[in-house]
Amino acid sequence: MANNTTGFCHEALKESQCQSIVTLQTFTAALSFTGCFVTLLLAAVLKRWRYYAERLILSMTIAALLDALPYFLVRRHDVETNRCTAQAFLMTYFDWSVLLWICCMTINVYANFARKRSLEHFERWFHAICWGVPLIFACIPFGWSDGYGPAGVWCWITVKHPGLQFGVWYAPMLILILAVVVIYAKVHKKVLRQGRAYHGFDSSAIAAGDEAQKEIGALRLYPLVYLFLSIFSVINRIQNAARPHSPIFALFIMQVCITPLQGFINVFVYRYASLGSKDIWKELRRCCSSQGKVQHLPYSLHTTATDSSSESFGDSDGDELYVADSD
Repeated sequence: MANNTTGFCHEALKESQCQSIVTLQTFTAALSFTGCFVTLLLAAVLKRWRYYAERLILSMTIAALLDALPYFLVRRHDVETNRCTAQAFLMTYFDWSVLLWICCMTINVYANFARKRSLEHFERWFHAICWGVPLIFACIPFGWSDGYGPAGVWCWITVKHPGLQFGVWYAPMLILILAVVVIYAKVHKKVLRQGRAYHGFDSSAIAAGDEAQKEIGALRLYPLVYLFLSIFSVINRIQNAARPHSPIFALFIMQVCITPLQGFINVFVYRYASLGSKDIWKELRRCCSSQGKVQHLPYSLHTTATDSSSESFGDSDGDELYVADSD
């Protein structure tokens, strides 16, 4: 017989187990929020917002920061209030926003590396999609009187509707992330093939191709991290759907310890993807010095090039894309 009478965690869990889950959930959400804040602060100081591809990454970071906030919104005595519904709605909305920004980043990489096209003129459309489409999915559960409510660990789509959970979130999320991974693999293969074609002909093109491969590998970390962090959440929800009255405490612990860490881990991914091997403190000092200009952005984080001191990689078709400064 379950000892949990709060209604916040799964009814089959004990009160002490519920408290452990809530405490860990709050801690990991705080780590995620802090990681996102540090990333945005670092980008602001280094003025990374001036570059189109970086703005996509920073938009995803803003969504991840906002995605951490709902975890602090509700405590156990609020489960039957509007705050519970608000938490569930905001979690669905910002989860979708983070996912769609990762997809837009992937589309941008594919267009630049595989098609030699700049999508900077679509930036407003990316914002419309990544902030607008999530609203549609977040409103779907309102079609059920008990669509949003206590969902085992926090307020979300209730455990009474596992099909709704998978239809609104888990199934499309897995499909999109797997598609992103496949696209990155195809782009990496194409760039690798292009790089081999330049060997023995143009040393600058070879260097640019090698840099492109490194940059794709770095940017590919975002969806891979996202996929890894989602695994235990998916496994736990499948188990809940298969055996709704026999939850596994360890799966809940893994879910709350790992799933909310998106922002915390992304700060390390951002440091690697945006600064590469550069000394971050040296870059900060250079930015804050009288010179005030930070150089050596990674290969794909430059905007369309018109500077004659730059070199482009691949067939530009009239557009100089993904340039690397020649020192």
